[in-house]
Order: sequence, then C-alpha cells, then structure tokens
Amino acid sequence: MPPTLTTTLAHTVSDQITSLHLISDSIAQQRQTTSLALLQHPQTLTLLSLTLLLISKLLYKTPQDAPLLLTTYTGTITTLLLAIRYLTRRYLDEAERVGTWRWLYEPEVDIEPTQPEDLILISKFDEKIIGTLVLRPVHGTTSTSRHVSEKDRADLTDGVPVAVIRAWTVRLGYRGCGVGRGLLEGAVVVGRERGWQGPVFSKKNAHSLRLGGWACGILEGIRG
Repeated sequence: MPPTLTTTLAHTVSDQITSLHLISDSIAQQRQTTSLALLQHPQTLTLLSLTLLLISKLLYKTPQDAPLLLTTYTGTITTLLLAIRYLTRRYLDEAERVGTWRWLYEPEVDIEPTQPEDLILISKFDEKIIGTLVLRPVHGTTSTSRHVSEKDRADLTDGVPVAVIRAWTVRLGYRGCGVGRGLLEGAVVVGRERGWQGPVFSKKNAHSLRLGGWACGILEGIRG
C-alpha cells in the first residue's frame, strides 16, 4: 500500500517528544530565514556598499594597497555577518526553551487552562511525523484578552472555553502541500467535539518571536 497521510492526537510520549523537537527545529529555521532576509535587504546592502566604497577611497592609493584593502573588505563583511548572528541569537534561545516539557506545561499569565494538559495534534506521512499543532483549551474571553488579538476576541463568547493554538508547524520539505491546513481543520474538529470556541492563535505562540531595534524595522518593511 502507498503511504497515507493521517492527522490525529499524539497519545504516546515518543510522538509528543518528536512534536516538540519539530517545533524547536522550526524556530531555529526562523533564524536562518531572518538572517538571510536581513543580509539581502536593500538597506543592508546599501550600507555595506557605501562602507566598502568609503574604505576604498581611504585606503587604496596605489596597487600595493590591494592586500590591505582586501583584508579590510573581509573584516567588514565578517563584522556584518557577526552582527546579524548576534541580532538573531534569540531564536536559538527560544528554540531551546520551546522544545521541552516545561514549555508544554508552563502556565501563561492571566490564562487559566480548562484542563491540565495541552493537546498535541500530529500529521503523519506513513509513520513519520511531518506536522504538529499544540492546542490549549482555556476559559472564556476575559482570561484570554492579553493573548488573543482584538479581531479574534470580538468573535468569542464569554464563559465558553476557547481553543488557543500555541504552536503550529510543518516539517521542511512538506510545506505547501496542505499539511498545515489539515492540522488546522483537525484542531477545529477537536474543539467542536469538546464544545470549545475557536481555534484562535495565541499572540504568544511559539513562533511569535520578533527582533527589536533596526532589525525589526527592516523585517517590518519586508513584510509590509
């Protein structure tokens, strides 16, 4: 028989651990994507070009200055790469924090869960987990006000448990094939079976980390 794609709740410890590792890996991948976006952004390339041009005017007088110029170019580019690496280091810290049992069971300020454990949905292709979604049922909209967007909050009813998505990711190589959509549809089914509203995304979900300072401004420009 050909491999099949299934979406179910993770009931075994092994599946839960694999899901946490998948989420952790996806956050680390965010660092790579962010670093590349920063490096390729027009503002970064313009600043680098102007800096190299200025160095050329200051240092290059005769052909004998070429080795010094090349060394300075290399140092400048290396400094830029190190700066980007430093700015994106928080993604690795977040990846280490999220890929643990502690994150899975940690309480969130002003959120009181309706049950002691989060639910983990997984998508399997044959026996390989290729996608996961972490769902936390919480009490009505008053307790979720700091963690759900105003748009989502407007559609909720006070007093009825809300299914809040804390993480949602698909393994690299299987994205764009409908796996993520299948996980969201599975979350809807799970919520309806239990009488929950939603699901809605937590503003503090596992992939909500954003950079600060000038890097944040550059990324906002990319997304805008």
